[in-house]
Amino acid sequence: MLRGRKCIKEQNVALRILNDESFAKKVGGVVVESGTNISSQAKGFSPVEKFPEAKFAPYQNLNYEWNPAGSSIMLNNYNFPVFLLSQDSTLVLQEIADKNDKNKKAYTVDVAEFNLIMQTTKAGTHDSESCLKEQSCLPLGGYRQLFGAVEMKDSRDIVPTALPKTLLTLISSFIRRALPNYSNRLEQASNRAQLRLRTIDSLNFRERRLPTLLFVADVDHQGNQGRRFVFDEESDDDYQEGSVMSSLPPINITSSKRSKPIILAVASMDSASFFRDKSLGADSPLSGMISLLAAIDALSHIDALSELNKQLIFLICTGEAWGYLGSRRFLAELDMHTDAVDGLNGTLVEMILEVGSTGKSFTQGVNSFFTHSAGDASTTNKTLIAFKNACESLGSETIKISTAKISNPGIPPSSMMAFLSKNSSTSGIVLEDFDTAFLNKFYHSHLDDLSNVNSSSIVAAASLVARTLYILASGKKESSTSELNSINVNSSLVEELLGCLLTCEPGLSCGLVKDYITPTNTCPNHYVGVLMGAPSSKPYLAYVSDVSRFLWNFLADRTSSKEDRSSVCSEDCSSKGQVCIRTEPAGKGTCVVSTTRYIPAYSTRLKFDSDSGTWSVLPPNSSDPMGMVDPVWTESFWDEIQLRVYTVQSATYDRFILAGGIAVTVLAYLTIVATRAMVTKALKRD
Repeated sequence: MLRGRKCIKEQNVALRILNDESFAKKVGGVVVESGTNISSQAKGFSPVEKFPEAKFAPYQNLNYEWNPAGSSIMLNNYNFPVFLLSQDSTLVLQEIADKNDKNKKAYTVDVAEFNLIMQTTKAGTHDSESCLKEQSCLPLGGYRQLFGAVEMKDSRDIVPTALPKTLLTLISSFIRRALPNYSNRLEQASNRAQLRLRTIDSLNFRERRLPTLLFVADVDHQGNQGRRFVFDEESDDDYQEGSVMSSLPPINITSSKRSKPIILAVASMDSASFFRDKSLGADSPLSGMISLLAAIDALSHIDALSELNKQLIFLICTGEAWGYLGSRRFLAELDMHTDAVDGLNGTLVEMILEVGSTGKSFTQGVNSFFTHSAGDASTTNKTLIAFKNACESLGSETIKISTAKISNPGIPPSSMMAFLSKNSSTSGIVLEDFDTAFLNKFYHSHLDDLSNVNSSSIVAAASLVARTLYILASGKKESSTSELNSINVNSSLVEELLGCLLTCEPGLSCGLVKDYITPTNTCPNHYVGVLMGAPSSKPYLAYVSDVSRFLWNFLADRTSSKEDRSSVCSEDCSSKGQVCIRTEPAGKGTCVVSTTRYIPAYSTRLKFDSDSGTWSVLPPNSSDPMGMVDPVWTESFWDEIQLRVYTVQSATYDRFILAGGIAVTVLAYLTIVATRAMVTKALKRD
């Protein structure tokens, strides 16, 4: 029965359910309301740990709280589903719940019924290894999967039958949030814990367009009991989203000249959330990615890029929210010298500059950024000096760059952890908008949306990154003021990217995106998705997500040699080193010289068998420290999710009718017996 509307913190309810067995038995499901003002009212909501991905940290202090708002509720087991409503559906269910509360003595009541079956539950594959073997799930990573939403069916006709099998109790609303453009749609998130996962996840190929519900398993290296949870989502089409790599200027893989030292700039493109379809990650990590994209755009307008003393490589990773899948796979591809990294020598990487959260640096009129460093002190000091020179060249008192406190245990959760795990002597700096703890109170939450970032902060970070990269790549002790002043970030581009990647209006239908691709969805989502088929640096583009395809085209365009644009193309280019961009809008593209590639992102513990088309889980390898603790997440197949609201007779009324019927029957029987006795007696007298 749909009951009650209480403004309760989601994590408090989740924790009570976990700790109060009697209360948990009364909960058939949870429906979470959406609203327009929850972000400003909430003190903070982060469903992940206080130290996200702590097991991958390259240092020992794993109790440090980088994420003070973290509650870890996303990694718990729940015996019921959790549904996130759109604004319109919220209004409908509020009305129904209020009606039920007011009409406690009414003979009818409104109830909700859901249909939510995961294939892993049906098949009895209770862990990732078995679900991959039985082909009832797919591994997270690779190339993203996008989803639409299912409409909530509101059926008000009275159903004079027994109560439905599953009733959802409305314990709304812990969290309210606006979900633009989702009229009458119900976004669902389900946290059902019939499954207890004890081994690692695996994968299996699944047919495109098959709806899937997130089913993830976390297994430690000792095979202890894992944790499962589900995010909200309804599937429309399945897409793959992988990491994207590019370089400036393009790498000439046919040249015999000695390769230059490499400056590697890194950002992340995926986020996570308790409700998977609402994984926007505006501040963490999208603000950093947008800063890097804007910096690349600014650098692309510089003349004589080929004269730089060092090679700039850009890597935008996916799967970082799920065990640093993208960065770890990138390093594995380097070791194996695959086509995805052809022409790139990992031993030449001199410095790594990662752009983390940059959307919340603006406080009290100043954009304050912090550098978290690791590795060789002399190399990192050069980068710190480059940052300070870049900051001074901007000539603005509203932008400040500082080094993070030495009391920090090390670098914050970031892709840099994967590089340090591979080689502890790797030199790198992570640029963040915080010093000792996240400023983002909605880290890995569905509330980390556009309202949670400041565009001027992102522009300031992009300016710092662009000029710092130029200083490092030029190799000069001092760059001239005129050179640095020629590097200017396009603030309009930043605003456009924010609208395209973090909203539904215009969303992926914005002019910038449609200039490169024909989007299949309007509302963006930055959940990593699943890997379909064989991993490849040249994936089947019909399976590649809108965001990945846009990033690939954008980077290929911005990093290409402007003078080498040539023939019209539809798919491939004849010359080596060329790629075909903008093929979707008009069916014809242009060949450009660019070193831009897709890099599949998936666990280093997974192996794909091209003959059988299946995946297997590799045993832990001591040479892969992160693989030793890798959960190897997977996602279950699932059928169409449905939730409908309709009216039934109340149980009390049914019992009253039953009692009345029994009473009438008994009275009728007694009347008949008495009447027969009277008639018999009367006949005997006659």
